[in-house]
Amino acid sequence: MKRTASLILSVLLLLSFSYTTFAYVNEGWDWHLVDGQPKRTIHYCAGNALRYVEKGRTVDVQALTSGLSPSFATWLTEAVNNINEANTGWTFTPSALTFPPCQVLIAMADFSEDNHNGGVSTPVDTNGDGKADLVRIVIDESLENTLENLPEDQDTQDGNRDGWSTVSTDTKTRDPVGVLMHELTHALRLDHHPDSKHSDTTDNDISDPRPIGDHNTTLSEEDLKEMRDSAGTVEKVGQLEIQEDTQNVSYANVNIEIPENAFEFYPAYIDLNIYDGVAIPDPLAINYHNDWDAFTHILGSGTINLRTDQPLLKPLKVSIPYTDDELKGGDTMYVGDLHGYIPVPIDESTMRAFSYQLRSFGVESEDPSHWVVVENSQVDTENNKVTFETNETGVFGISGMEGSSSVSIFNVDDNNMFAAVIVTFVGATALLFILKKRRNK
Repeated sequence: MKRTASLILSVLLLLSFSYTTFAYVNEGWDWHLVDGQPKRTIHYCAGNALRYVEKGRTVDVQALTSGLSPSFATWLTEAVNNINEANTGWTFTPSALTFPPCQVLIAMADFSEDNHNGGVSTPVDTNGDGKADLVRIVIDESLENTLENLPEDQDTQDGNRDGWSTVSTDTKTRDPVGVLMHELTHALRLDHHPDSKHSDTTDNDISDPRPIGDHNTTLSEEDLKEMRDSAGTVEKVGQLEIQEDTQNVSYANVNIEIPENAFEFYPAYIDLNIYDGVAIPDPLAINYHNDWDAFTHILGSGTINLRTDQPLLKPLKVSIPYTDDELKGGDTMYVGDLHGYIPVPIDESTMRAFSYQLRSFGVESEDPSHWVVVENSQVDTENNKVTFETNETGVFGISGMEGSSSVSIFNVDDNNMFAAVIVTFVGATALLFILKKRRNK
């Protein structure tokens, strides 16, 4: 009897706390298509930043000169070779510092190490068609936290003790090859894993953040699988057909209300893709025209690129959902390529929509690309969504101010917790029934 009861309880616990594992390939963006086929040969170029703007956790390179120091040129070549020789379907090839052909721009700049653990990667859609045509990778040329630990023979520039080292026994420097490989995997659409908790201490996936003292430069089996998956996976985009009598369309829980005579010609088409992970552009580049500490970060599940095949004659009403987990924040939530940032709890009542203002590459500006609040946006706390009207297309996201999320663990929207409670309750009831029936015998 005790053995039977123990077995039933073990099964119940397994059912209650099991979860599905997903490959962390970012389907929120993809490269431009070439001859109708996804582009998997990526051209990269590198240089030193002459002028850049750092605001908060955003590093925006506005001018640069080609070429790297001898040490970093060698390390970049090694990082690229390590990825190319893996034969996953992706190939990096060097190009001139012009656009095109360069697609992955690697720039050296002296920014805050604490914000990015040595590097940051951001995909950019410069022409608004929803496909990336540029990935910006910025590498910190001087690591403030590790200056005293660099062996003299590992200086990237003569006389500068800048914290980069490939010495495997050095526990207090960052490995340049590993960091470059990590940022390049983001250009291949790989995300961080939830188990990395923003500082990889449990495994050696190159696609997870590189902590100080980790000199691993070998791609893990998980890295290789996800690189192969990402080479064959295309961007998830919903193309929504709009007829004259269409009043409402939805894709991936994003809802759009269509007013009468919103378009001149019918059928009209709306393309909608949902960004994810590192595809979110500059998730902390908000509050530039009000208090810096007002809003927190652009939420991961609520960033969209909205495009139409013709100009809008009337505004669309868009509703973007969010989850209770995102409101609670914590180190299991991932927001962009921000290694040291742990999302804070969000006051749900302050949630608003934002639009992304992209600075044209090569144009000088005191402000980098950033998010601005959509003034007419409103939050529906009963249904976990933010609604706004727009007669413009582009990239939109949602954010809120720091505060208590006030989310109950028994909220029926939290499917995993709710299911676990129900399964446990039903199973426990069944077990008690069996025990009672056997006792009566």
